[in-house]
Amino acid sequence: MTRDDPDETRRRLLAVTLYNRLSHRVIAGVMGFGGGVLIAVVAVELMTEAYTRGDPVSAVAGLLVGGAMFSFINW
Repeated sequence: MTRDDPDETRRRLLAVTLYNRLSHRVIAGVMGFGGGVLIAVVAVELMTEAYTRGDPVSAVAGLLVGGAMFSFINW
């Protein structure tokens, strides 16, 4: 098995995305995944700071209430 040159891989990926149309379902899936990752990273960053600077019980309670509200609104 040979390894491709990273630049060649990027050129192939660019050619596929420029010359092929992606379905709306694929685009929605990629955007949903990206949004979920972004929310997770922000939550971890904020949770870490809230846990170290403030009361850990309040930080955990806020995370759980926020997650429940997000799930309820998304339902």
